[in-house]
Amino acid sequence: MAELGEDIDMMDKFADDDKGKFKPSKKEKPMDKLLKDKDNDKKRKPKKKPARFLTWQSYIHKVLKTVHDDSCTLSSKAMQILDSFANDLFERISTEAVKLLRLNNKKTLTSMEIQTAARLVLPGELCKHAIQDGAKAVQKYNNSAGGE
Repeated sequence: MAELGEDIDMMDKFADDDKGKFKPSKKEKPMDKLLKDKDNDKKRKPKKKPARFLTWQSYIHKVLKTVHDDSCTLSSKAMQILDSFANDLFERISTEAVKLLRLNNKKTLTSMEIQTAARLVLPGELCKHAIQDGAKAVQKYNNSAGGE
């Protein structure tokens, strides 16, 4: 029993001693050295870029001005509705074009797939005008320096 009492006294000694505790090393890590600047001891953090949202508002405004000059304006709510409409159409046509690519086992999206997707998504007369304007835009692009 005497030995047990001595063991308890020894444990009390080690409990007060700092040698038994874990101490992290004070050495700098190599990455910390790279991040530190000689003039400035603070670590550099990369700035977060704000999320960018695709909006068609400027294009809608330009089309409105070419069609109706200055006599017609849109409220912000109406502009948001037209913007979401344009995003929805773009998403539908692109989704349909990707489905066509997968069906035909192709990897390259061409104007032919976009035309076919537009025929599937858009109704009647709207489809005809969209395909005509799209073909005109592709022809204009090919005639310019970008199509070479």
